[in-house]
Amino acid sequence: ILERADPKVFVHKLDTTFIASRFGQNLVTVEDGDLIETELGPYKVIWTPGHTEGSMCLYNEEEKILFSGDTVFPDGSFGRFDGESGNLKSIIESLKKLSMLEVDIMLPGHGPPVLENASEHIKQSYINASRYG
Repeated sequence: ILERADPKVFVHKLDTTFIASRFGQNLVTVEDGDLIETELGPYKVIWTPGHTEGSMCLYNEEEKILFSGDTVFPDGSFGRFDGESGNLKSIIESLKKLSMLEVDIMLPGHGPPVLENASEHIKQSYINASRYG
C-alpha cells in the first residue's frame, strides 16, 4: 500500500518512535485536538492512551463517526493494555471520555464495524473495563 498509494500515516506524537522506521516520510505526527481534513470532512484527534501511550481515535462530530483503532471494539470489548506502553487505568479513562461522545458509527481497528447506536457499545466497554480496575 505504501508503494502504490503513498498514503499519509497519522500517529500520535507519543507513538512516533514505535513506528517511524516502518513509515518514514509518510508519517504525520498529531496531538489531541488536532483536526485532520479529509474528503469526507474533518476528523478530530482524540488521545486515548491505554492500549499504547499514544493510542488515538478519530471522530467526525457532524456525521457521528468514530475510528476507534485499538481502544474500543463492538459488544463491550476494549483494547489490550498489557503491552509495553499499555495501562489499565489509562484505557478506563479513555473509554470514559469516548462514552461521552455521540457516536452512531464505530470503525474499530479489528472486527466488524458498528453501523448504528455505537455509543451503546462504547458505554458497555467502559463498564466492562471499569470492572478490572
